[in-house]
Amino acid sequence: MEIGRNKMRQTDDSLDRSRRVVAETIEMGTVTAAQLREQTEQMQRIVNDLDDIKFSFKKTFRLIRDVSKNMATDK
Repeated sequence: MEIGRNKMRQTDDSLDRSRRVVAETIEMGTVTAAQLREQTEQMQRIVNDLDDIKFSFKKTFRLIRDVSKNMATDK
């Protein structure tokens, strides 16, 4: 009878440890998901900034080209 009780206690202890591990794993997953969302938003902002920079460069190069053409024809 005592052996059976010990096995049940060991099983209960093992289940408790497993529940703690599952809870910790869920918490880590939740934190990781939040960090990934934040990083995804940050990456999107970076892409948007790069698009703005690309547009500005194109506009600048067009202006330089136009100024250069005007300088060449003014001579």
